[in-house]
Amino acid sequence: MQSVTVNVNSLHHRRNFLSCSVNGSQIRLQLDTASDITVISRRLWKRIGSPQLFPSSVIAKSASGDKLEMDGEFRATVGINGQEKQAVIFVATGELALLGIDLAEAFSLWSVPIDQLCNNVTSTATTPEGIVRKFPGLFKSTMGFCAKAEVTLHLKPNCSPVFCAKRPVAYAMRDAVDAELDRLERLNIITPELIFI
Repeated sequence: MQSVTVNVNSLHHRRNFLSCSVNGSQIRLQLDTASDITVISRRLWKRIGSPQLFPSSVIAKSASGDKLEMDGEFRATVGINGQEKQAVIFVATGELALLGIDLAEAFSLWSVPIDQLCNNVTSTATTPEGIVRKFPGLFKSTMGFCAKAEVTLHLKPNCSPVFCAKRPVAYAMRDAVDAELDRLERLNIITPELIFI
């Protein structure tokens, strides 16, 4: 197993960050020419979708010689500066987000001026109309529903439903309340229940 060095002691004000995509997710990595490999944290690995991990093929050590605890490695499609390449990214238990020499060489970053890659501020200003066009399902006038999660209700054993009579409605408001109840029923938000006592 190969032994590599990972620099974990850089001062924040001296860091240069590079925006890239990993399996389609946009992240920022610190460009670190003292790190032999590209390493991200467990938290960042989860944020990009937790791609399948394999046992680490290297023994990583910090610049001080301490062993770096690794969760494993995964293959990913990495996009930098308009190019995409397959690469191996390592996952560490600590808070790291380093773009190492391996990716710098794969993307030939040595020949690109560092100020063209790092710390660029980009604007993603979008008009409200553009957001509505991009996410039309979120701005429909009809009632939506959650399709991202399932909910399970756990009731106490041997419990029975309780009927609560509706509160009296002022006569002047009855037509408005009936119209709203009819609208909610048409949208399948509520259903009428017949209870015989």
